[in-house]
Amino acid sequence: MAKYLFVKGLFLGRNTGFAAGVNIGFKACRSAESYFVLFNPDAIATRDWLRKLVEFMDENSDAGMVQSLLIKLNGEYDSAGGFINGLGYPIEFRPKVNYELLRRVKPYEVGYAKGAAVWRF
Repeated sequence: MAKYLFVKGLFLGRNTGFAAGVNIGFKACRSAESYFVLFNPDAIATRDWLRKLVEFMDENSDAGMVQSLLIKLNGEYDSAGGFINGLGYPIEFRPKVNYELLRRVKPYEVGYAKGAAVWRF
């Protein structure tokens, strides 16, 4: 990981909607930039959230994107990525959060990542 991480914010003058805003952000990135992150304005990051995502991507060149664990403000589980069933429908498991267990969970492959916290390589 680079010693100094440069983060560039892109602020739009009006609400273009989620998909259009994401597309504007992708277009604003230059090919020399290694990563693109989406971070919703209503999200709250842990202290080392960004560093851990960058380290994971740096160490796993075969990964195209990564999603962090998303927890709601009330402490409930929101998402850790989802899967697509045989009919093409998205499936997300909603287990009760056991934070001690989550600390031991290793990264795993998912069918899709939520747009709230996604990196693209």
